[in-house]
Amino acid sequence: MRSFMKVLGALTAAMLLVAFPLMGQVRGGVEYSIGGGLGVPSGDFNDAFDIGWHGQLAGTYTLTNIPLAFQIDASLAQFSAGTALDLKQRMFYGTGDILYKFRIRETVLEPYVIAGGGVYYMDPIGTASTGLGSRTKAGINGGVGLNFRPSNVNVFFESRFHHVFHGLSANSDLQFNDFTAGFRLVP
Repeated sequence: MRSFMKVLGALTAAMLLVAFPLMGQVRGGVEYSIGGGLGVPSGDFNDAFDIGWHGQLAGTYTLTNIPLAFQIDASLAQFSAGTALDLKQRMFYGTGDILYKFRIRETVLEPYVIAGGGVYYMDPIGTASTGLGSRTKAGINGGVGLNFRPSNVNVFFESRFHHVFHGLSANSDLQFNDFTAGFRLVP
């Protein structure tokens, strides 16, 4: 976990160092997005659950002439047990993130890096969920994405890793990766 935080800190510092030469290349303002895709469990979570799905709504504010943005998103995800049991892990989570956008000149492509933290509400459902309680835990996330900006309605693709502290038990964290495709509306 400490190595993940060191890498995240180094990436953030490197992005800030190159931010100033890129000034003037990024549009500012508000964007709204809707997306969804696959959720892939990892670690101990992968031992008990299969690939699931998720949906996401987000609002993003990009600073004018600086390639930094702030995003707040809300997601719903569900993973089915990897056994014959009728058990599903449903999750509602909201995150606050910082994005660093790499604007490539003379193209409609815009790669970005995203990282932040949030709150994860886990609610087991199904006939095998008897005795399993709901819980709310804190977590962090980070990943990469690509915007395709041909007009005011844009397409994006994103991969984001989520790490929920003590999400499975007091001794076990919950980890999964969201692969998202969706649309961004620039009003």
